[in-house]
Amino acid sequence: MSLLRDRSVLKVGVACLEDGALLLADHAAPVRGCVDLRHLAGRHPDKARLLRRPGLAALSQYLLGVHLSKGRRLRCSNWEADALSADQQEYAADDALVGALLFRALLEPKVPELTRSTWPRVLSACQGLVDCKYKPSHAARQHADPAVSPPPSAPAPANRGGSRTVPTSYQQSKQVSAGYQLRKSQLYDNARLLAPDDQPLSVVENSKARWYVYKGLGDIVQEDPLVVKLRFEPAGRPQQEGNHGYYYLQEKDNCCVRCGASDGYVRKNIVPQEYRKHFPEIMKSHQSHDVLLMCVSCHQESNILDLKMRQRLAEECHAPIGTEADVKVREDQALRKVKSAGRALLKSRDKLPPQRAAELESVLRDYYGVSTITDDILHSAANMCTNHPNSEYMSHGEAVYRHFCQPGRGLIQLERRWRQHFLDSMRPARLPELWSVDHNHAKIRWKIRRADWPLRVREDIWRRCIGSEYWDEKDEGPVMGPGPGAGRVREREEEEDGQDVETEDGGEEIDVEEDGEVDVELEDEDEELEDDDGEDVEVEVEGEVDVQVTEEGVEEKVEENDNRTVNGYGGAAST
Repeated sequence: MSLLRDRSVLKVGVACLEDGALLLADHAAPVRGCVDLRHLAGRHPDKARLLRRPGLAALSQYLLGVHLSKGRRLRCSNWEADALSADQQEYAADDALVGALLFRALLEPKVPELTRSTWPRVLSACQGLVDCKYKPSHAARQHADPAVSPPPSAPAPANRGGSRTVPTSYQQSKQVSAGYQLRKSQLYDNARLLAPDDQPLSVVENSKARWYVYKGLGDIVQEDPLVVKLRFEPAGRPQQEGNHGYYYLQEKDNCCVRCGASDGYVRKNIVPQEYRKHFPEIMKSHQSHDVLLMCVSCHQESNILDLKMRQRLAEECHAPIGTEADVKVREDQALRKVKSAGRALLKSRDKLPPQRAAELESVLRDYYGVSTITDDILHSAANMCTNHPNSEYMSHGEAVYRHFCQPGRGLIQLERRWRQHFLDSMRPARLPELWSVDHNHAKIRWKIRRADWPLRVREDIWRRCIGSEYWDEKDEGPVMGPGPGAGRVREREEEEDGQDVETEDGGEEIDVEEDGEVDVELEDEDEELEDDDGEDVEVEVEGEVDVQVTEEGVEEKVEENDNRTVNGYGGAAST
């Protein structure tokens, strides 16, 4: 497979590009680096004679003096058999060998010898021909033998020199790009947004960065590359989210993530929209992690491989694709028969045999329960609607979504599987750093636990997204810290019966210092603590209490009026 994908290894033959397209469609095996020998024949000094019969057998006979057996019976034999016959093996081997010899013979006027030192001259001679579909030019059709050539088609567009314009790559040819809307501009402008304190916030498009300037929310710091500093404090900082946040701070290349092609690319949704559109809103955030750039050729191959993944999900989730149950609207066959009878009698009654006309009238009388067929009945029957909604309809994407919403599964597993499928099937070589199959999953857990929703709603969203049947209070939140790979800060909610949790609006103020020390100022004079035995311990506090986080727990030191120490995290309260 790697040899077929390698564009630097030339594959030569007649119509080899079309054969490669069949391999891609049938076996998901991409073939790159194809050179059609007919292109080289058109550049040969004796092209007038070569183009008369540009088939492999004719070229072999003229240039090599070798006769190839091209009998119809052998060419149309069963090439999908598990074991090929001796004649089939010889036929295939001769084609491959003759193709290589013809390549050498056609290049001989320009490159007399094929060696490592002359290989750059070979590539120069094939410039503009690699992965380019052959289409006979007007001159080639003039030289063609009418006894063996197909009827001439419309002449190819010509440039000012009169020669045919040849696409520079197969990815840009109309045959491949049909149905694709190629980008006319770069996707990633890599404009930077800065916080008021000059800390990087994200890398965005130029239009989005200039929107903040237009709205008076930011100022341009630098034009090229564009840097905009915001005038307001953002809701969050990406540095607090570890790898998840740092992914959006890096610049991205405008190239195919698979092969590195820098032109003719389109967007690729790693998780298909037919699944993601059913996800809860918390998993449908506007983020670019699962939208990557691919060239048309790689995009086609990826879509073909995605079909296999969809088929596996269809079998696993009992979500068939393309069956009768997978249609939104069904046609009522009884109504269709009535409508057909009405239209036939209304438009072609004079042309119908009497017996057939009587049969159609009988159909209408039975349906409408009348003895006489009037024009109103005929018009009503001819214009009736025969379609009705399919009450059993459920799209493939929705069925898969519901399957993964069940306990023990979770939608993040479906998201992870599609990401892993992309990595395994395409093996992208230019994937952005920090791209991960688990991207955003820790943040989703944290956001659900912190959401201002009723408890039952949070538990329902948790079960659908995470797959757990229980409310996992110990699950860690998003990665926090100064850089990629930093540790985690566990944020937990503690709500006990009869106990109020005070915030900064109440009697407790918490300041987090840069060195990790937490200062807690208590406004109440008395605090009640509880020791290991459940007994209340009263501590009178009139000053400040410093709380320092250590590896062994939390140590609170009461200063000014008292030097008593209280050990948190399971330690006994000493007075």
